Amino acid sequence: MQEAEDGKVQLAVGDRFGTFEDLAACISRFSAENCVQLWKRDARTIAAAKNRVGKLASKMSESLKYYQLRYCCIHGGAKFISTNKGARKSSTFKRDCSFNIYIAAEKEGKFLEVRSLDLTHNHPVDQELFRHLPQQRRLAPELQNKARELMKMKANKMMVREQMEKESGSAVLLKDLSNIAAKHRLLQPRNDLPEVVRMLQEKHNATVRLLTDENRELQAVYFQDDVMKKSFQCWPEVIFIDATYKLLETRMSCFLVIIENGNGESEIVAVGLFSTEDADTLRWFFEEFKDLNPSWNSVRVTMADKDVKERPVIKELFPSSALHICAFHVLQAFRREVSVQKLGITKAEQDTALDLLQQMVYAKNEDQYDELFALLQQTASKGVVEYFTTNWHAIHTEWTMGSKWSCGNFFNSTNNRAECLNSKLKQIVERFSSLELFVERFFALINTQRNEKAHKAAVMLQKKIVIPNGDEAAKLYATLLTPYAFRHLNEELQASMTATEKINSAITDGKICTTEDCSCAFRKSMLLPCRHIFVVRTASTCPSTIKDYVLSAGF
Repeated sequence: MQEAEDGKVQLAVGDRFGTFEDLAACISRFSAENCVQLWKRDARTIAAAKNRVGKLASKMSESLKYYQLRYCCIHGGAKFISTNKGARKSSTFKRDCSFNIYIAAEKEGKFLEVRSLDLTHNHPVDQELFRHLPQQRRLAPELQNKARELMKMKANKMMVREQMEKESGSAVLLKDLSNIAAKHRLLQPRNDLPEVVRMLQEKHNATVRLLTDENRELQAVYFQDDVMKKSFQCWPEVIFIDATYKLLETRMSCFLVIIENGNGESEIVAVGLFSTEDADTLRWFFEEFKDLNPSWNSVRVTMADKDVKERPVIKELFPSSALHICAFHVLQAFRREVSVQKLGITKAEQDTALDLLQQMVYAKNEDQYDELFALLQQTASKGVVEYFTTNWHAIHTEWTMGSKWSCGNFFNSTNNRAECLNSKLKQIVERFSSLELFVERFFALINTQRNEKAHKAAVMLQKKIVIPNGDEAAKLYATLLTPYAFRHLNEELQASMTATEKINSAITDGKICTTEDCSCAFRKSMLLPCRHIFVVRTASTCPSTIKDYVLSAGF
């Protein structure tokens, strides 16, 4: 082997190499410097050669590895014979290029020797063409691992490509990154239930329960870690339930139970993966939930969609809880079903009916609802009245605002908390993921949320709210409540000081208000003292602050 004046390696007949490693290094350098991708066209190892030339092969060092071999250009080697029938478009790198380097052991068996070579090509040889060959685009193992980790964290693929090309010096395509990720996925265990259960129990310290049918086929998975149990124990009053789909390649739906914590934030407290969402599966899920969470009988409100097929199961298992329907989905159902096409009404009749139905959703009390219902019966078409009476009237306490507020629902009139968490889950969990990947990504999401909540709690304990004008009552409430609850209560407290006349008028206008309770929406929904109570207490001999009642609200 010699070097030319430009520093490039040159091969000639008679060049010798003491080991195969030396030969491979020379060929690799020759290939890179001359923009030629080489492959082993013919090769016979020393072990295979012993049957033919046993005497010479037995003298050869194992470090030579081959008795003979031929390197050819990627565009040459064996003559290409197509078997394509024309059904698919196809292409090949084979172009009958004659370039080849033949190497064999010399007579003494101590060296590998270049016996012949043909360095001519029948195609363009160019640096840019060379760097786009698949073999040249292949990333080193350490860069593949780095790219895989970046994509695993959902980094922008174009930015990953840019970084890999910068670090490798090779042309890197987006499909190369996709292939790296796909190859890794194929090597990983997928939907191995025992492994998933072990991961949940050992890595995430979760309680796991499984439901199988008579054929031992998996029907549902229930899991809940210690933090979820503790959160539900602290704030069991209002739960939100919702399911999301297409996250798992097993086609199981993901069913979440969510609560609102004392600072007004949403927290997942139980997870179910269902093969089928029937009454038996839902019953099993909530029975497991009740078994693991003794505070279940403190649930006041359960928020769900009307589409939840097994609402009777929830009513049966949570008898002391009011079952509410998301206001957004109620209005959505009205707009979908009260239509010209479905009920055979005119556009004007549709608009009038929808306006009345929307007013019903926001009815503040039973009297207002009754007035609107009577008006609907008088003005709406027969089809609209029949649809509403059949589907909605009997359960109106589950979807009218006034009825929902009276249950202590913390002003939660929609299922937005559950849908927001489902949306975030879909951002981090790819569609049709394996069970293993789902569990990993799920806990990445909630651990991040927990970290953010822990930070807010730490700041809340270290900083105090600044109360202007030396308001002693506000200062006391600020120390008793979370910032979220104090913000609501302080609005009522300030209103009681600035709008006394108006509040007194409201109290005498049908509101039942004492020094400790009130029939207004704020008091019934938030369970905190309202402006009316503050006014009554100020007018009486009672202390203006209500410490015990504030603490009982759970904030």
